[in-house]
Amino acid sequence: MPSILLINPRSAFLDSDRVFPPLGILYLKSFLEKEGIYVKLEDDFDFKNINKYKEFHYIGISCTTPQSREAEIIFREIKKNFSLKKVIIGGAHASFYTEECIKAGYDHIVLGDGEKSLLDILNGCNEKILKNPIDSSKMNSLPLPFRDAGFLSNYHYKLDSLKTTTAITSRGCPFNCAFCEHAKTKPRYYNSERIKQELSEISALGYEAVMFFDDLFAVNQRRVEELCDIIKDFKIKFRCFGHVKCMTPKMAETLAEAGCVETGVGMESGSQEILNIVKLPTSTVKESYEYIKICHQFGIRVKAFFMIGLPGETCETIKETEEFIATSGIDDFDLVVYYPYKGTRIRDHIKEYDISLINDADTIGYYKGRKGGTEISIRTSFLSGEEIKNESDRIFKKYKK
Repeated sequence: MPSILLINPRSAFLDSDRVFPPLGILYLKSFLEKEGIYVKLEDDFDFKNINKYKEFHYIGISCTTPQSREAEIIFREIKKNFSLKKVIIGGAHASFYTEECIKAGYDHIVLGDGEKSLLDILNGCNEKILKNPIDSSKMNSLPLPFRDAGFLSNYHYKLDSLKTTTAITSRGCPFNCAFCEHAKTKPRYYNSERIKQELSEISALGYEAVMFFDDLFAVNQRRVEELCDIIKDFKIKFRCFGHVKCMTPKMAETLAEAGCVETGVGMESGSQEILNIVKLPTSTVKESYEYIKICHQFGIRVKAFFMIGLPGETCETIKETEEFIATSGIDDFDLVVYYPYKGTRIRDHIKEYDISLINDADTIGYYKGRKGGTEISIRTSFLSGEEIKNESDRIFKKYKK
């Protein structure tokens, strides 16, 4: 029977990488174990005692692009000590930086959903690149993600001072934002019974709050009502993500009554000129103001996410974003400098946009690092990379509570 070690690389660029547990490999572990495969998780690779991993037939690494350098170090160390072991790379980095993964020498590259592809590899498939998306009907038959109290105890996140963990109720996103590598991915939803089972398990582990990570949580009124009917029975507080075009008083009231205390929302910019370039369907600054007003009407806090350095950015458009942050009444915000990930409409058609790459080889691709730091890899016709970074630092320090 094959065995596999699933690795989540460390993220040294963060203030802490022990906030949210790596849900991706938690899903994979439970799925593979159901198929009779021995699986172990590793979220702190032991370079000093690598011999402890000799028992595994396969090594799977799941990573985002900012983690990719750490992943390659792990890969090389494994091959140096165990040259015959097959090393698999998956996660967002593999899906959008496939050529880089091929050049690095990984034995297998998994694109998108990993469950079926990993099982095929462990059953002897020799394909280099595998892509096996899971539709909603099959997704709902998958086991719940592995949630072991000991493993989860390494991760610490609190919502309103309550012990909190993470969950998702869907995969994919139908929106078509030019800066997002997951744009226009087919939405797939977990059904009510499965969500109820997952919340039962979370509650049994002593969690009093949940951070729902899917993009689609507060988008459709009917879906929100379905989810909230389940959630309110568990008497938990929760945080979720919304969209400025979709929030209504009825939706906010439904969320609040079920225990929602905060929504995160990508407002991106306070400049309509910038929104017209990067958002599809186009949202408006007016809708962003209205989103905050509606949420506050029902006691829901709003954390907004902004980027500067998007195509066409000027001193004037940055001032408009600063004015929005200063006057909109948002409860919290993050402000980062745009990073041009491969797989996004902007990066794949960069000549069509007012943006240029600089220092790309010297960056690793994180939006937010230690103490709010950010990387600079772009400039516009109007602003240098240094000017964009200086404005980002200034606004962040002036308004961040």
